[in-house]
Amino acid sequence: MSVEELEKLLAEKKKEQIAKKQQEREHYEASRDNIVETTVEEAKELHKKLYDFKKTCLDQMEGFREMAHQIRRHKKHQQGRVFFAAQQNPRNDTFRS
Repeated sequence: MSVEELEKLLAEKKKEQIAKKQQEREHYEASRDNIVETTVEEAKELHKKLYDFKKTCLDQMEGFREMAHQIRRHKKHQQGRVFFAAQQNPRNDTFRS
């Protein structure tokens, strides 16, 4: 083979290698994009679920807080009425009020 033929074969081989690397890179980028898109979609779904969970919890706590506030208000109206109940202390035979 002549030098020109060898150079031509070498150039073709380099083009093939470049094309192969480009194809591998495109495959890599497509796979990466797919993984990123899937992960982001799952994260968005999880974010929405967590947001809904937080909202539900806060709504329930607000309802409970309001109920506790009303109970405290009711107890304040009953101040002045002190009830004592005698209980026997199980550790010793004393009574406490």
